Amino acid sequence: MIVGMKRPPSNTTGAVIYTTSAIRGGEVEEMLFVMWYEFDPDHTTRVIELWKSFKFPSEVKVLHRYLLIGRHMSAAIFEAPNEESLLKITLPFSSFGVAHIVPAMTIEDAIKQM
Repeated sequence: MIVGMKRPPSNTTGAVIYTTSAIRGGEVEEMLFVMWYEFDPDHTTRVIELWKSFKFPSEVKVLHRYLLIGRHMSAAIFEAPNEESLLKITLPFSSFGVAHIVPAMTIEDAIKQM
């Protein structure tokens, strides 16, 4: 169950916004996210240098990181506790490309919920 439902801003189409904490078995857990980052090929050298030095926030648990070969894209699968963590991950890369982040769950967990 997702907790922390927020009222949508008045200028939206009524979408519901959720916080990133989930409750499972009475405990608050971090949510799983998949991020793919598309970068401009002209910035490849700078992006590689940033990858070498970038440290994920301590509250984020990185499960996997990938380079999508030939696509000028990288991908990461991680757990994060809140929106602030997501911003800490994407902001350093924002001048070189676009980060896309979506919440995810295992197929097994999805089947249990259906």
